[in-house]
Amino acid sequence: MGAPMNDPELFDFDEHDEVEPTATWADFQLFKVAEDAPAHQPINSAFDAVIIRGGVKAGMHMDIQGSHRWSFVQRFIEPVVDDEGDANEFFCPKEGQVVIWREHYTEDGPMFLSPPSLVVFSSFIEEEGEHVVTCLTDNSLSSVAIEDVPFPLDAVAMRQAYWPVCGWVRKFLLDLWPLNVDCPRCGDIARLNFTREWGMGQDTHSWCLKCRSAWVQHSGIQLMADMRNFSHLSHWALHLILALKPLADAGWVREPAEVEWTWEQGLLLTLRYTRRDEMIIAYYDPDDYQIALLGPVEFGVCKYVDSREGPEAVIEMIDECAPWILSDFTQLRLELFDQVVDFGG
Repeated sequence: MGAPMNDPELFDFDEHDEVEPTATWADFQLFKVAEDAPAHQPINSAFDAVIIRGGVKAGMHMDIQGSHRWSFVQRFIEPVVDDEGDANEFFCPKEGQVVIWREHYTEDGPMFLSPPSLVVFSSFIEEEGEHVVTCLTDNSLSSVAIEDVPFPLDAVAMRQAYWPVCGWVRKFLLDLWPLNVDCPRCGDIARLNFTREWGMGQDTHSWCLKCRSAWVQHSGIQLMADMRNFSHLSHWALHLILALKPLADAGWVREPAEVEWTWEQGLLLTLRYTRRDEMIIAYYDPDDYQIALLGPVEFGVCKYVDSREGPEAVIEMIDECAPWILSDFTQLRLELFDQVVDFGG
């Protein structure tokens, strides 16, 4: 991981900066957040999208009276301009949104991703030609160096100066910190979890009491940036594999998961299932949960299903257009083979 957010060297752009000011919760119309509150509490009620924002020119920490853990961080940001060169205020994070900042903490230092933080103030200073954004920051969380972010999240983080991420991309981004607590099925907050230690780190298993779904958080896993080391792709495809389990139960053989990244279309996961001379291809955009199935002629055009609805939705969709797909031909072939071949002579 990177430097903690309360590192005194953060934003060391000018050695003659004044002493950092002190603020109160009331200054930003906020209720006090307890020192031992869960890390996700301040950002839990925010919008679904998490904004990745670059263009940070400078920043300033403000301690909060009576708190050692929480602080306000004010950032001055280069605006995103339109085709006519005018600042576009749409690309300035708004109050109530959650932002991950892509920034340098020293002029010649490496680039980091800051932990997700809640925007509490946002304004455009026209005479200075810059946005000013203030966020509530958890000093117990560390920043992550871009070079340590695993593919393809590093490509997502570097895509544009302003980029909102949703769906599974948001969840995997929050996995860089212990903040992925939303149930992937119903969206409720995880109520129970337990931790399993293993060789390279630890997995936190969460369980939603509302819909009984269970999932694994990988916030303790060692980050890997080597694009040729694809061992982490199984985590990206896990929810897709679970939704398509009816195909495996019917004897379809799954090939290794593939992930593609393009600047135009973003992320695309692909799974291929084969059985005899037939193939079914599942395309998945983890940003909007949609699975597109393309396969035998009965499908016609692609059939779409929401991964959050689980294997039951896949079974229902396939039964409507090609129920033979879920018949277990493996068992049928074995019965026929036993009848034809007599090994006893």
